[in-house]
Amino acid sequence: MSELDYSWHGVIGYSASGVRLIGPEPTNASLLYNLGCNGVGFLLSIYGGERIACHLAGSPPTPNIFDPT
Repeated sequence: MSELDYSWHGVIGYSASGVRLIGPEPTNASLLYNLGCNGVGFLLSIYGGERIACHLAGSPPTPNIFDPT
């Protein structure tokens, strides 16, 4: 067992209305929201991971309500 039992990786962002954000921060493209599982749900993490992979591959997915603006 390591000294740290928990390690956090990634940033979770929410819109003013509480919708979780997925994708690059508009003011800092090196900051990506929704990296990995955040405890909210496994399927949501898979969906977010797919959108992040599209951004990293250089082909951003179609816009939707989860995009940071």
